[in-house]
Order: sequence, then C-alpha cells, then structure tokens
Amino acid sequence: MVKQTIDSTPIGLRATENYATDASLLYASAGKNSVMQAGVIDFNDREQITTATVLQKIVELSRLDYTLTQAATILPVNQITFSMAIATGVTAHRKVGELQEADITKAVLTPMDFKLYKNVVHVVASDESQMQNESNLVVRYSLQRRAGALADAKNLDLYEVMFSNAAPTSAASGSWFLDTTNPYEDINKARLAIKKAECGIADYMVANSSVWTAFFSHKTVKGYAYGSEFPSGSAFRVPGLPGVTGILDDHIDANKVLFCNKANYTILAQGPTTAEQYREPKAGADGWIIRDWMQPKILLPKAGYILTAVIPP
Repeated sequence: MVKQTIDSTPIGLRATENYATDASLLYASAGKNSVMQAGVIDFNDREQITTATVLQKIVELSRLDYTLTQAATILPVNQITFSMAIATGVTAHRKVGELQEADITKAVLTPMDFKLYKNVVHVVASDESQMQNESNLVVRYSLQRRAGALADAKNLDLYEVMFSNAAPTSAASGSWFLDTTNPYEDINKARLAIKKAECGIADYMVANSSVWTAFFSHKTVKGYAYGSEFPSGSAFRVPGLPGVTGILDDHIDANKVLFCNKANYTILAQGPTTAEQYREPKAGADGWIIRDWMQPKILLPKAGYILTAVIPP
C-alpha cells in the first residue's frame, strides 16, 4: 500500500522522509472487503513511528469516514494533470437479422481536463511528549483527528460538486413529514427523469440525517421497511427501491436529496496521498504533512436529479 522512496527513519532522528501511496493500489478495488480496518498498525514505542506507518494509518482511518465517495466513480491516477474524453450518444443496434450489417454510429466525444488539487493535514509530536515516552499516544490521537479531517474535506468537496447547479432540480410535492405526501411519487419522478435522459438508472439516493428521518418515519415507507433492519451506517439499502443504495452525509442541505446514476454522474480523480516528515525547531516538535491529491467533476449532469423542499427549511 505504501511506496517507499527512501529508507525510513524513526522519529527523534530528525531526518526527512517522503512517502507516497500508489492511487491504483488504494482505490482500484471498491469492494467492502477491500477496506483495511483501523488498528492494523499500532505504535508500541516511538521507534515504530515512521513516515510509512503514519501515512498508512492516515489512509486506513480516513477511509472509514468516506461517505460520498461511495456514490462516485473513482478514477485512480498517479499524475495531477491529465485530459480524458467522455463518450456520449452511444447506442446499440437491436435485433440485427441474419446476414445484416449494423451501421457504424459515431459517439460524441467531449474533452474533460483535470488539474488535481490537494487537501492537507499535519500530524505533530512535541519534544516533551517524546522525552516522556508519550509520543505514541499523542501521534495515535492526532492521527485519528487528522484522518477524520481529511475525510471530511473530501466529503465536502464531493458535496459541492454533486449538489451544484449542474443537475436538473425541482421541488418535492410536499414535506415528507406529512402523511398526505408520498415520498415514492417524488422519487419516481426523479428516477424517471434520469432514465428518459438516457443516463442510466438512478442507483444512489443521497441526503442528510433530517431528510432520512422524515423518509423512514413516513407511514408509506414503514410498510416497505417492515421486517428490515434500520440503517446503522452511512450506506444502506433503501426500502421500496430495489437496487438503490442510500447515503447519509450531513454536509448536504437539510431539505435536499440527490438521485444519481453512479457510473455517469460524478467522477473522482484520485491522485496519490503523500506524507513527508519535517522538524519544527523553534516550536520543538517533529511533524508530518499529509497531502491528498484529488478532483471531483460532473460527467453527465442529467445523470443526477435534485429534489428540494422535501422537508421544511
């Protein structure tokens, strides 16, 4: 998971180290079992705290807090600037007869340029903590906080893109807190719009905790959810909508919900995550700077649909 560029040097020896993750190794596999659990690496003493372990721990811990990445297509890249062409208008020829030739149809290629930016956090251990043999505790706590901050930054970046004005938007028929409103009618309208735009089937529904509370407490939804386990995480099956995954993220505005086709709506160009050790002599501390390179973009705007006013503001 970690690609070493120079020999590791334990904390306290004041050497500078540089490490980088290989994006293809970190994000090529999106299965549930591909996520390494936090706690695989531990620090028993300060001699084990190296740039390599700091980077791997950050990557592992931050993954546990990713939410909106689950509704985006991850494109692993090891460069920060590149271009790619998006093909649209691709159709299949149906029921081609014997000895008949299917016409060649040309896809519309739309260029898309990427210039990745970086989100940055610092992990710091003071000289005092090292002299008191407490650096392992300080670094462990700092890693947990910084990994959460790094994941929060990525979720926020994705939210700003996913809920931009690119996707079609309309108001719900009424508040989902009211029994006179049927949430499934609003949902079917949004999903049908994506299908009619030939952008696939909406397979993700993204909202914040207030919207999900209104949805799951509605009497119509309760009928579909009977016997089902109530969601306990940030990703879950949506009752009454086979094949649709629900995502909970509280960056989202309180009265909006997004429906999208994961393959066609948002692409997350994920670059390398790097770690570098440094010495801060005036403050008396050793630190590591973690840089996470990324850029999310909308592929096909009509592959998403935003409902507003689903609950009172």
